[in-house]
Amino acid sequence: MAARRRRGGPLYVVEHMEEGLEDWCRLEYTHMCQIVPTDRLLFLRWPAGEDPARLSKDARVDEPPLTAPEGFQELRHRLPLSKSGGSSSSTKSTNTNDDNTNSNSNNNSNNGDADQQTKTEAQTETEAVPLSAGASRLPPWDRICLLDMDAEEALQPWDVANFDALVFGGILGNVHELGDGKYGSDDRTAELRDFKFVHRRHLGEMQMTTDTAVLFCHKVLEEAMALAEIPFIDSPEIRALGEGEGEAAPKEKKPKQKDEDDLFGDDDGFIVMEGFRYYAELQPDGTRQPKMPEGMRELQLSDLDKDGLFMD
Repeated sequence: MAARRRRGGPLYVVEHMEEGLEDWCRLEYTHMCQIVPTDRLLFLRWPAGEDPARLSKDARVDEPPLTAPEGFQELRHRLPLSKSGGSSSSTKSTNTNDDNTNSNSNNNSNNGDADQQTKTEAQTETEAVPLSAGASRLPPWDRICLLDMDAEEALQPWDVANFDALVFGGILGNVHELGDGKYGSDDRTAELRDFKFVHRRHLGEMQMTTDTAVLFCHKVLEEAMALAEIPFIDSPEIRALGEGEGEAAPKEKKPKQKDEDDLFGDDDGFIVMEGFRYYAELQPDGTRQPKMPEGMRELQLSDLDKDGLFMD
């Protein structure tokens, strides 16, 4: 059974898409526990043996986030539609494709029919297994929205009435500077897009770390701020704390001295988070700096040889 619509804000759902729980990932997830209430933060495909209470302890909050071993590959067909569901164009398109598939299947040989029967039996067996406690908190399928840079519509404050859950990919990806000065990535969100969510929204044309995306969504839906009103910094230089003024200032474009694919800084002890957008947090001196998880700056600077690896 899907959860009822929750008061106070949406459920923030992160599908963990990496093996294990790397340090960078743990820091981002801990930061999320500080951004939204942990009873509205759900991690799917949570790695076995990892204690979510460590996140809440590091975040200095009382309760750990929700977790579930399942991912959307298992959950997609187990979440019902709401009473008003099934009317969107996305849903109709999906159903049309299913009808075509069924029609083609009827014309297949007996072997094809046997394969279809096996698939149906396997799906029925999976659906007979109760959802985990964490997964049972998910709302109906048509009340869930995937955050996707390829979506046609941007997230808006009034979407708070449209969705009960937002889905993010907890992934490590690559960002590449394109010839026109824009940025591209290896688009691992496609792994979630393939599940054909009824609703998708974007947060702008720049990549964001997962915790930054959660923060922006929180600002839009729970503080009623339009995306254009949220202060941000693009492609900041990340320097060691105490190294001087502008240790995390926006990068000034300079001629590249190294390989064009090298998006890190030179040997001056800094990293350029090229192609990424961060929330610009107001500092006591009136300046704004990129908001990052505690410890992330030090982690990024600990190994400047990992060229091209970024969180998205």
